[in-house]
Amino acid sequence: MSILKTLSFAAITSIASVFSASAGTVDFGNPSGGDCTYGCVSTLQQIYDADAFGASAVNISSITNFAYGGTYSGSYDVFLSTTNRSVETISRTFADNRGDDVTLFASFTLSGNYARGDLVSFAGSFDYDPTEGDLLVEWVRTSATNRDYFLSNGRVGGSLSRAFSFNEGGSVYTTQDYGLATRFETGEISAVPLPAGFPMLLAGVAGFALIRRRQSA
Repeated sequence: MSILKTLSFAAITSIASVFSASAGTVDFGNPSGGDCTYGCVSTLQQIYDADAFGASAVNISSITNFAYGGTYSGSYDVFLSTTNRSVETISRTFADNRGDDVTLFASFTLSGNYARGDLVSFAGSFDYDPTEGDLLVEWVRTSATNRDYFLSNGRVGGSLSRAFSFNEGGSVYTTQDYGLATRFETGEISAVPLPAGFPMLLAGVAGFALIRRRQSA
């Protein structure tokens, strides 16, 4: 196989490998009880079982929680990562739960009245491969003035766990199979753009191959 054919085949294979056909909605928990997580805690981490996302890499584009009702105002940063921990082995040390690919997914502010069942959604982008480990979502409170309740029953069967602290630097608590009911919107992973100089490289290789053919003729 010529250099040009080899390079072209490698490029096509590389481009094809960055797509995923998986898309849809992944739900954890049945919204049925109130929990003051957004208003009470300074940091919340939840680990979600990778099996619920299937076997293909996906892009997470939106996360939704469910209001229980009341008035609330506050701001949060939300981080996502692929954790080395599992649902069953969530740690009381926040840093031990974070993956190497930790990414700021969204910063959002809540303000006003929320009726029971209202959706609290925030958009972002995180490429997640469930074959690499369970998913960690971390909420960090940046400001809050009022307390609200959010639906929180976790799905039975070991698909969800959480670690949380009421105050920055305070004691950390964990619960198994209980936490904020959560909905993830997933879609295809976007193609990785080619480097700007890649077309010029292909043109140069093609020209080199043409010269070699003429010299051999």
